[in-house]
Amino acid sequence: MFHRHRVLAFTLTIFATSLFAQSFEFFPGAKYDPKIPTLKSVVGHDHAERITMHHEAEKYIFALNQASPMIQVVRYAETWEGRPLYYLIVASEANQARVAEIKAGMQRLADPRKVSATEAEALIKSLPAITWLTY
Repeated sequence: MFHRHRVLAFTLTIFATSLFAQSFEFFPGAKYDPKIPTLKSVVGHDHAERITMHHEAEKYIFALNQASPMIQVVRYAETWEGRPLYYLIVASEANQARVAEIKAGMQRLADPRKVSATEAEALIKSLPAITWLTY
């Protein structure tokens, strides 16, 4: 009986560790631009292999910014430790060229008391969808 449990535990351990050896695909079958660096190529480790330190994240976002005109890095604040905080604007090149216009349009939509229904409808049709991701 004890032998069977040891064999089962050993088998499960081997199976479980083989799962970690498989590479994870965020979007299976997706084609990625080879000009965009991976986290591993910039800081030396992959996602979830270990915690990414602030200076490594900073290094990576600036590498992304250098690699693609579709990424804009904006410094918006500082932590209590004096570390800079950034957000990235990831958009098509056409939308990167009109970021100020898009921001102004979104600000107009933010207060429905200051925009007519007709203008709101026109803004909604002309502005891209925006998502704010915070981690």
